[in-house]
Amino acid sequence: MPVPTEGMGVLHPDWPLPQGVHSLCYASVAEAVPGTGILSELPTPLWLPHQHHGTQLARLSPPLSTRPEGDIVYTRAKGLACAVVAADCLPLLLCERGGREVAAVHAGWRGLAAGALACGVDAFTAPATQLIAWIGPAIGAAHYPVGEEVRRALAPLAGDGDFFKPLANGRWQLDLSALASNWLRQRGLAAVYNSGICCWT
Repeated sequence: MPVPTEGMGVLHPDWPLPQGVHSLCYASVAEAVPGTGILSELPTPLWLPHQHHGTQLARLSPPLSTRPEGDIVYTRAKGLACAVVAADCLPLLLCERGGREVAAVHAGWRGLAAGALACGVDAFTAPATQLIAWIGPAIGAAHYPVGEEVRRALAPLAGDGDFFKPLANGRWQLDLSALASNWLRQRGLAAVYNSGICCWT
């Protein structure tokens, strides 16, 4: 994820995780490759999933032998790391308040329209009210013009929210992070934290 951070290009998400659960956001995939960077110190390898801008769910359980397949990665197993890769798309981390379940979600506009957020929340056995969320760096509204087809596709998620600003020639500025945050709160998550970082470089 191209984020403006210092040092090794690592962002430490600012959200109240329960004891024993940790989160990191890397500025480049290279730093997240097992055996390099900070992740070389982890007791378990990090398996980056095959992503398809969809709603496929990968449930992780030990032992891991192949890369997960899907845009939602979930686990209840201790010692495993859920991860997604994002450029302009939105990365979302979810955690049950007691730390017993965690998930990572990759969702651009296609994933949002298909229901990736709902799939991520529904993967948990805990109710939505017991989940906390962190929205990572994604393309910001000022740099994200979209067409009418995108606005129509996301209309069910947007509801009455003002997440589209009209531009010339039938284009719109989309605030992807605000739309996702609003949807999560409407779904019952009271604790939604947003990095507020635009990945535009």
